[in-house]
Amino acid sequence: MKQGQLVAEIDPTQYAAQVGQDKALITDLEAQLAGWQAKLALARWTYERNSRLAPQGGATGQALEQSKSDLKVAETTVASLGAQIDKARNALKVDQANLGYTQIRAPIAGLVISPTSAVYGNAWSKVDIAHQGQTLNANQNAPLLMRIANLDRMVVRAQVSEADVARLKIGMPVNFTTLGRPDRHMEARLDAIESTPELVNGAIFYDAAFEVANPDHSLLPQMTAQVFFVLAEAKMPLAALASIQRQSGARIPGCPSAPPSEDSDCVRVLVDGQPVARPVTVGVKNEGNAQILGGIEAGDQVIVGLAGAPAGNGSGKGNAGGKGGGNGGR
Repeated sequence: MKQGQLVAEIDPTQYAAQVGQDKALITDLEAQLAGWQAKLALARWTYERNSRLAPQGGATGQALEQSKSDLKVAETTVASLGAQIDKARNALKVDQANLGYTQIRAPIAGLVISPTSAVYGNAWSKVDIAHQGQTLNANQNAPLLMRIANLDRMVVRAQVSEADVARLKIGMPVNFTTLGRPDRHMEARLDAIESTPELVNGAIFYDAAFEVANPDHSLLPQMTAQVFFVLAEAKMPLAALASIQRQSGARIPGCPSAPPSEDSDCVRVLVDGQPVARPVTVGVKNEGNAQILGGIEAGDQVIVGLAGAPAGNGSGKGNAGGKGGGNGGR
C-alpha cells in the first residue's frame, strides 16, 4: 500500500451538502456586497453634492441630512456583509475539512496486517478491528479500521529485569536471534530504555527498544526474539576456555592459592613435556571464554585439567587460540 492511498470512505452525503450550502451562501453574500458597494458609491456622491449645494441654497437641510444618513447606512451594510463573507468562508473551511475526513488514506507506505492484531503495551492483548458491514460510531470511541505496518524497519522491544537495567547504556551494541532463525544474529544499537516499569509474575521489568533494518521483510510483527546486550567485547583476542582458569576456588599446582586481582590469574602450560605455571592477564570474559591479554602466546599448549579428574572438570590439553578462539582438549 502506498502512502496517501484511499483505504476507506465514509458516506460523504451530509458533509458534501453542507459544503454546497456554504458555497451558495458565500455567492449570495458576495452578490449583496457588490450591490451595496454600488449604493455606497452613489450615497457618497449624493452627500458630497448636497454638502456643496446646501450653503448656496441649492439643497435643503433635510436633503443634506437624508444623504448623510444614506451614506452611513451603506457604509455599515458593506462592512457587515464583508464580515458575514469572512464568517461563511471560515465555515466552508471547516466543512471542507470534515468532508475530507470521510476519505481515510494510508498515513505511511506499508502492508495491511491482520484485521485482529495484538498490541504491545503493559501486556499483549487482542484488539478487534472493524470489519465490512460494521457500523462505526466515532462519537463514543475511536474505531480502528486497519493496521498498516512499514516492515522496512522494525522496532524490537526486550524486557530487562530491574537487576540488569542499570547496566544498559543508550547506544550500546545489541544482537538478537528469532525462534525461527536461531543461527542468524542481527545487530543494532540500543535506542531507548523506557522508564515505565512492568510487573510480570511479581518481578519488575523495563522495556529496552531498538530499531533494526529489515529489507527482506524476514522479520514480522509479534515475533519472539532472544536479545543479547553487549556490555564489553574484544576483537580477535588471544582467548582460551574458561575451564583453564580457577573453578570454584580450586588451586592450580604451581600457582598462588588466590589470584592477585580480578584481571589476573594463573594457568599451566606444557613446556618440553613438563607443566609450567604462567601468570596471565585476563580481559573480557564470559561463561565460556576468557580474553588473555598477556602471559601466554598463540600456540602454547595450555593444561585444562588433570588426568583422572572427576567428570565435568575436563582433562587433557588444548592450544591457546589466536584471532578469537582457542581449542579445548577433550
